[in-house]
Amino acid sequence: MYEFRVRLENCAGPGREASVLCRTNGFCSEPTQLGSLPAGTTFVDLQWNRPKTLGNEDPWATRDTNEAISHYEATLKVEDDDADHHDDEGGLPERVCRWAQGSWREDKAGKVVVRLSALRPDTKYMLRNLCAVNSMGKGSLAKPLGFWTIPQSSRMSSIRVKQGVVLITLAQPLPSSIQKCSVSASSTSSPETAQTLEVEPPWTPGELALPFDAMPFVESAFVPRSSHSFRLQTRNAGGWSEWSPPLETEGIARQQGADRAQTLLETAMGSRKIDQLESALAEVSDIELPEETIRENALTLLQTGHQDRPGCGP
Repeated sequence: MYEFRVRLENCAGPGREASVLCRTNGFCSEPTQLGSLPAGTTFVDLQWNRPKTLGNEDPWATRDTNEAISHYEATLKVEDDDADHHDDEGGLPERVCRWAQGSWREDKAGKVVVRLSALRPDTKYMLRNLCAVNSMGKGSLAKPLGFWTIPQSSRMSSIRVKQGVVLITLAQPLPSSIQKCSVSASSTSSPETAQTLEVEPPWTPGELALPFDAMPFVESAFVPRSSHSFRLQTRNAGGWSEWSPPLETEGIARQQGADRAQTLLETAMGSRKIDQLESALAEVSDIELPEETIRENALTLLQTGHQDRPGCGP
């Protein structure tokens, strides 16, 4: 607290004196315990503790001076980005973020929560220079904070079975930031059979491989035809993405009916009827049989049958 006294003087002597009491102010202390809450694809909620002092006095004493935080301020920068987003000097451009009064939430304990929007999915950011600003200017700086936004849901384009493995083809290859994938597989007619399988790197670019034996079994596989439904989500350092739209396929249910498909083919071969054998071969064309030699024998028998038909000989 300072007291200032002012008076005028002339050749006749000093005049009356005026005085005033003045309380000096200071900068805000730094926000503490800066952290991030679970993020979305384009936003993240940040939280920190309110500065312990808003000037030279503690927060309760500021009622006498009407001191307050006008806004919070920080700089945001993308970490490890590509050259397409560099500025003219070769560095990554910084974004200045400001949160005015009314744009943040604060509880009774002094915990401040703000939302940072307009971010890019599956991207690492670094927040620096967070401070509270009062009538004197910027206060002390908080420690930097790094965080990730979560990835967008990946889309599946096709599913097939090959040599005992379920291969899921993705619409786009997974970025290197993806740490894990989770695949939900269920019978379309029985959603309660859903099983969740996790896949970790390394994986083939644009493709995920799952064990065929882990697929939910469909009792009525092959005839009549049944299907499975798949959903996919991916995870980076920021968390899990949303589930992708479901993709249905009959291939797995049909492969689960491989034994019945082989029996169908063997029955057609025993009938010695060309039309029935052609129909059976077409029906099981996308199924890997327990004994592939039976398909070869059926094709040979079909070729022989065509040659024995009247008008087909030499």
